[in-house]
Amino acid sequence: MHWLEDCAGKSKAALVFEAARAGGELVRSRKGVATYQVTFKGVSAHAGNNPEAGRNANVAAMRFALAAYELADAARGTTVNPGLIQGGTGSNIISDLCTVTCDLRYWNDQDGDALEAGLKALVEKTWVDGVTQSAEPISHSPAMPYSPDTKALVEKIDAAALEAGFTAQWVDAGGGSDGNHMAVMGIPVVDGCGPAGGGFHCDKEFLRLDTIEERIQMIVNLLKRL
Repeated sequence: MHWLEDCAGKSKAALVFEAARAGGELVRSRKGVATYQVTFKGVSAHAGNNPEAGRNANVAAMRFALAAYELADAARGTTVNPGLIQGGTGSNIISDLCTVTCDLRYWNDQDGDALEAGLKALVEKTWVDGVTQSAEPISHSPAMPYSPDTKALVEKIDAAALEAGFTAQWVDAGGGSDGNHMAVMGIPVVDGCGPAGGGFHCDKEFLRLDTIEERIQMIVNLLKRL
């Protein structure tokens, strides 16, 4: 994504032409996303004959996952989803290996930094004696905030839409896009500038043909204002 950041560094604003929402809403902000995989290493043993000789990586992972989930702050709009847990080879074996993949989401990068710091602090704790763990960052997407500069861009788009014959509606999205990687450069970014659609990422995906011409006219009107 470095080329997007390079382009953004030379630009005053960015428009992303992903589809608008089914109701026509454009996207004025997006959450940032960080993904971590935490690996737990224990000691295997027979669950019946000598369980005391084992160190259960699955149990450590589950305790960690519950604590990581609690890092979320609904008031700030941050979430932690330990969405993928993989461990063990059989119910009669004390598991010696387990991984937890966590999805962290946040409206601004400061909250994202705090979430990541909280997760790393949990990795340093002991969840089961004899089980060790380590964290590996898998991916990172900065937040696309609704900044004062973005607000000014939104107002210009509102005016451009009215001139094109419709009223622009807006949403804040929990998912990321290419826009996140441009917003990190400090420029205003607006997403969902394409025609309205829905059913994304499945065989029911659709585009509303009645919104194509109005969106083109909206962008023409906007470019005259920039």
